[in-house]
Amino acid sequence: MIPLSTVDWLICLGYLAAVVVVGFWCARRSTTEEDYFVGSRRMSWWLIGVSLFATGFSSLSFVGLPREAAYADYHLFLAILLIPVWVAPVVGRVFIPIYHRLRLTSAYEYLERRFNRQTRLAGSGLYTVYCLGWLGSMLYAVGLVVAVALGLADNQIIRIVVVIGLLTTIYTVVGGFTGVIWNDLLQAVTLAVGIAIVLTTAVGQIDRGWIGVWELAQLHGKLQMFDLHLDLPSGGTFFSAAALGLFTFLGIFAVEQVMVQQYVAMPDVASARRALWLTAFIVVGVDLMFFVVGTTVFAYYHQSLPANAPAGSGFPPLARQDQLLPLFIKTEVGFPGLTGAFLAGLFAAAMSSLAGGLNCLTALLVCDWLPGRKLRVGATRLISALFGLAVTGASLLVPHIGKNVYEIIVKIMGTLSGPLLGVFLLGILTRRANSAGALAGMAGGLAFSVWLIFQSVVSYWWFSAITTFATITIGLVVSQFSPPRPAHELEGLVLRRSLGGR
Repeated sequence: MIPLSTVDWLICLGYLAAVVVVGFWCARRSTTEEDYFVGSRRMSWWLIGVSLFATGFSSLSFVGLPREAAYADYHLFLAILLIPVWVAPVVGRVFIPIYHRLRLTSAYEYLERRFNRQTRLAGSGLYTVYCLGWLGSMLYAVGLVVAVALGLADNQIIRIVVVIGLLTTIYTVVGGFTGVIWNDLLQAVTLAVGIAIVLTTAVGQIDRGWIGVWELAQLHGKLQMFDLHLDLPSGGTFFSAAALGLFTFLGIFAVEQVMVQQYVAMPDVASARRALWLTAFIVVGVDLMFFVVGTTVFAYYHQSLPANAPAGSGFPPLARQDQLLPLFIKTEVGFPGLTGAFLAGLFAAAMSSLAGGLNCLTALLVCDWLPGRKLRVGATRLISALFGLAVTGASLLVPHIGKNVYEIIVKIMGTLSGPLLGVFLLGILTRRANSAGALAGMAGGLAFSVWLIFQSVVSYWWFSAITTFATITIGLVVSQFSPPRPAHELEGLVLRRSLGGR
């Protein structure tokens, strides 16, 4: 294993120091609860747009997207393309106006206004468990990469994960929401520069450059994204990708607290919509770049093999497929500073997501579970610190869920955020649904999702679509056995009343 150079260490340590400094700088502005959670609702739309991308693009994407392109094909990217085509229009037209009209801090306050307090607490609790699993998966992905880059043993990986978790917790706790947003901007720039360097260098290692990459990818079917076989037990087809994009990504952008909290941090609906569209196009562009990186890595390892060699036969043996890109950078194209830039980009992605997640978890506890209690900013910072420790602990459990980081996170999304999306749609799309139906729908959707985890009939790509439909169906059926709320109490809470304005 090639040791890290002094330049690599300087880049990594310099970046980590910079994010902590930004957090302390922003601490001066976080003096009230509203400052700490929503930046006093005066944040710039372009800054939030970049932050939304940086928060969603975690270390899971950093290692998972190139792995998907190298070992599979582009069906996952087809699902990502549905973000500007389907997700952004629906979220911008339906969800954001409601959130702004109600001046929410917690997304799940909507569930209390539409149904009752028990539904709000159920939604908040479900998202808290989901968020801990998501953030734990993200820290685990960091450990996988650092293990390759530094040649660490298992016990040393745990130490690195703990250090990254603690550093991110520090700047989140100190800087609050404003610190998260400004560090997201720094992290997005670092991420873009790092992956651009990696891609440019990697293409230079392929015979005939881009032409060679294209021909090898075509030969082995790596660019496939329109497989029309309806194969429910297998992911990676056109229909499973559509299910992933239509429901999983809609759930991420529409009802997850980490996203909603940033929508309401802007002064009006128009600004929130602009930020959402900016995020959608950045996500597609950057994710495509990471897919191209994965395709280039595939081409590198297969360029010297016979034309009839099976796809994947040229890859080096790895404990986890997610370690392919860091191994490639470290052993094949590394030069002083490149590995450091890669690790800085990885830390950027991980710390951005962890920061946004910790801040939103704290907001949920304060707003949903401790309503009306005036906590000092010092108390909210302590809560953020405790959540940071919980996430670090969760990172030790998530490897048992799946074989690679994208399988892990999609399973978590499908089983937990599917029922959440379902209950929001139940409230927004129907006037007949009531609190009994909402609670029953969430419980039934969650039970259904637990069953899905232990069966092999349906691929995890379908989990979110199935659990969303199960939640809505059960909720509607149960709602028939008790009266709905009076029509005047639903003003501004259902789709028909929210389409036309703010």
